[in-house]
Amino acid sequence: MQERLVSIKVLTIGTKQVTQALYRQLVEENVIEEEKCELRGDVWGWVNLHVDCEGAGKHLHVVWEKDGQLRRARVDRKCQLHDYVCWLNHFKTLAQLQMYNEFLDEGKKCHSVELVTMYHHRIFVNRPPCLDLKFGYTKEHIRKDIVRLLHEAKCLIRRSLDEYISSERRYYPEGDMSDASDMMSHYEDEWEEKYQEIEGTGQLFIAVSGVWK
Repeated sequence: MQERLVSIKVLTIGTKQVTQALYRQLVEENVIEEEKCELRGDVWGWVNLHVDCEGAGKHLHVVWEKDGQLRRARVDRKCQLHDYVCWLNHFKTLAQLQMYNEFLDEGKKCHSVELVTMYHHRIFVNRPPCLDLKFGYTKEHIRKDIVRLLHEAKCLIRRSLDEYISSERRYYPEGDMSDASDMMSHYEDEWEEKYQEIEGTGQLFIAVSGVWK
């Protein structure tokens, strides 16, 4: 048997090890700026302490420093940038409308959740309740609703794209909704880069007991 030395990083304040109870008292604040995808302070590391996180997907619980004070944050693996989340909701609307069209034009049977591809983005959408035809509500009624909703959704994305370009937060050439999809992919790459940077700071260990040591 070969002996090896293993080092771990322990979260301490002064000479005292931080406990779970003390960690939970830290002010919670997002460490990633949601407009520019920049870190708001120095990241100390992350802790393997998950409470009420069931169904949250992969994420990190981060300890970071802002103006000399410790903060904690949950950083999701999935991109949470403001514009990305807004546009993703727009694309979900379009994906749902596409599900309407497949139901009407192709007679496709829709499951409770469908994986729809919109502008190279694969999006999970829920089956719309209006696909359950009610008395007096025909496919032609749904078709008219689709035309109206599809136009509104595309206009909303177009307006969001124009506002983004005019804001001059970043440069991106004018284009159509496929450009918006490219921008979403760019956001995902930026967020993933920051996530990997934070994960690379390493795990911090905190005391299990509620007493300072």
